Amino acid sequence: MKKKRARGGEILILLGLVLLFASGRLYIRQKLHVKKERVQTCGAVLQDLQKSLPAQTTASADSLLSDPDGLPVLEVKGFDCIGKIEIPEAGLSFPVGSRFLTGEKAVIPMVLSVGENGSCKIGMVSTDTGSVRDGDEVIFTDVRGRVCRYVADLVTDDEKKADGKLVIAFSGGLQTTYVSCIVE
Repeated sequence: MKKKRARGGEILILLGLVLLFASGRLYIRQKLHVKKERVQTCGAVLQDLQKSLPAQTTASADSLLSDPDGLPVLEVKGFDCIGKIEIPEAGLSFPVGSRFLTGEKAVIPMVLSVGENGSCKIGMVSTDTGSVRDGDEVIFTDVRGRVCRYVADLVTDDEKKADGKLVIAFSGGLQTTYVSCIVE
């Protein structure tokens, strides 16, 4: 007499794998949608911020970002912005939000913290840093048109090594790249 094998367990395992695959696809799709939305929001805020900045800029002898809380704030599309950062050689330009943005308002790059050595850390999301190189010029312009120029001194995956006066953290998901900048 032949024994019949029960297939119920195999079917449940197969069904579980299908559900895991479907939930993984849904998760990735949602992450891509959020990334696209952030990029669009950031671009719209930058465009309006550039219209609001004075046409005439003045060079600043000191690092404006040594006290980001003391910088003037301009509300653009509901976001409190303190200025913008440009890395011309890499083709990057983005608005910088106040440190006090929270929740859904934290979709634009913002000041994360000020270190003991006076360095200012700005967090970025969903931006490719592959084109940022050591020696690239980094320009911060505040909302009053004052400009401070930096040089990208180090591009690293280790936050402790990034000890310049300005540290830009580019987070691409699983890995964060730090660009350490010194005053020019």
